[in-house]
Amino acid sequence: MEPLVSETLIADLRAACPNAVVWDKAELASRDPGFDQRNFGASALVRPADTEGVAALVKFCAARGLSLVAQGGRTGLTGAAATVAGQVICDLGALN
Repeated sequence: MEPLVSETLIADLRAACPNAVVWDKAELASRDPGFDQRNFGASALVRPADTEGVAALVKFCAARGLSLVAQGGRTGLTGAAATVAGQVICDLGALN
């Protein structure tokens, strides 16, 4: 079975969001998920450095029909930021 988010798509994400940090599924496994392990169920995480990066990520995902989940501090107790394979996380932690 082919992954929901391919290596090519990760490379395209990195090109579309050059000022952002981008993690693939393997890199996500090394991060602290916060309160809930499901916070990192997604296939990719993008951490834009500015609002232009957020806009570029939204356009990228919309053009490809990818689900985008915004996350802040991952401290919510309700699981509202939990993700599943094939989704892309927009980590807003670098924004002020």
